[in-house]
Amino acid sequence: MNVRRRTVLGGGAAAIAAMALAGSMSLAAAAPHPGPPSKPKPHLAAGPAGTEDTVTCELVAQKPNYSGGVVTGVGGIDNCTPHKPDACTTEPELWIWMPGPQQWAPAGAPGRTTSCPPPRRTAPSSQRCHESSSYPKYGYKIITTGTIVYGSSHDSGNAQSDVLYLRCV
Repeated sequence: MNVRRRTVLGGGAAAIAAMALAGSMSLAAAAPHPGPPSKPKPHLAAGPAGTEDTVTCELVAQKPNYSGGVVTGVGGIDNCTPHKPDACTTEPELWIWMPGPQQWAPAGAPGRTTSCPPPRRTAPSSQRCHESSSYPKYGYKIITTGTIVYGSSHDSGNAQSDVLYLRCV
């Protein structure tokens, strides 16, 4: 199962080089219908090696909502303690469960924020859809991928929202 992660430049020289390479991958280079990450990792922790100075943050993926023919979900980063990291990036992406092929697929363009909390930092991902009672139920969820950088260390993970079911595609 493929996992797409994108990162932000910041922190130490080694982290910058590794993250620049990972961040340069385009969506076009990804598999046509990658599955969503199988194991959520919503808590991130980073800090300089050999010290107890660690920053922890929580990735957020809010259940999508439907209004006016648009499915929108929001994801981001929150609750960084004991202070904010040096750099952050989060990308929430709307995914749809397609009942025919029985698989998840990306549905909306990923949002992106490179600001660190506080306050909570979020970005939207959305898709316009057409509702009909003759359609089967489609599931929509947000998967937020994120990275924090603190000192010479970084950590990446993802959070997944609850699923919103609609007869809308």
